[in-house]
Amino acid sequence: EALVGALAYTGLNLGDTFKIEATMTAHDDDSFGLIYSMQQYDYAYRVRLDHERGFIRLEALEFGTIHILAERTDIDVPVGVPLTLTVERIGPLHIVHMDDTFLFQAYDTALNSGSRLGFFTWAMNEAHFDSLRVTQPAGL
Repeated sequence: EALVGALAYTGLNLGDTFKIEATMTAHDDDSFGLIYSMQQYDYAYRVRLDHERGFIRLEALEFGTIHILAERTDIDVPVGVPLTLTVERIGPLHIVHMDDTFLFQAYDTALNSGSRLGFFTWAMNEAHFDSLRVTQPAGL
């Protein structure tokens, strides 16, 4: 399995405390999502949504190995409908929401804070990434 597939990213200096809000739409049933704290394409965190395989995951990519940090299989990944994905990272704490639904939180210290973030797809025929906003988490 490919680690990333198609990738579009920016070189913002995020550090390890930030909030990302992104609006995106998948137009088929394969993988798509956010990649962040990226040092290179195979050393990063990603939130991966996959309708066909029936999961939403927080993964750490580490030099060819995918570590699943959190996973939900009870929430349908919409196809053809815009969704907003929110990721808050406060040091080792990662908190993820889809629209107004809390998905999961996980602690991980394995990866240093990379500076890039972006969108990715895997085996996706068409996806739209409509907005990307980076702020500080509330209360910080």
